[in-house]
Amino acid sequence: MAATQATDVFSVDSDDVGEAVSLVVVRGSVSLAETRALEGAALASVLRGRRTVIVDLRRVTRVGGGLLGGILRMRRGLTVVDGHLALVVDGPPIDELVEATVLRALVSVATTPEEALACVGDGSARWNG
Repeated sequence: MAATQATDVFSVDSDDVGEAVSLVVVRGSVSLAETRALEGAALASVLRGRRTVIVDLRRVTRVGGGLLGGILRMRRGLTVVDGHLALVVDGPPIDELVEATVLRALVSVATTPEEALACVGDGSARWNG
C-alpha cells in the first residue's frame, strides 16, 4: 500500500465573503465520505444566510466516486433557495472532471476565487484573499 502524501490529506474550510457569499476551500483526496463533508460545509453556509457558494477545488489531489454527484446536489440545493454555485478549478484532476462532464454548462467555473466572485455577480461581496 502506498504511503499517503501530506497533500492527499483531506480538509475542507469555509469562510464568508460579504453578506451573501461563502468560499469553501477543499484540499487533498476527495471520495464519497469527503464529498459528504463538502456538502455539509455548503449547507452550513446556506444556513448562515449565504446564497452563493464558491468551491475552490484547486488543491484537490485525487478524485474518487461521488464528487460529481455532490457538486450536482449542491447546485440543486442552491437553486432551490435562488442561490448560485461556482467552482474554482486550475489543473488536474478537477479540470478533467469539468471537461469530461456537463459541469461547465451547469455552474460557473473560474480559475481564481476573484474570477468566481465576478462570475456570480454579487456586488456586495469583496474578495480579500
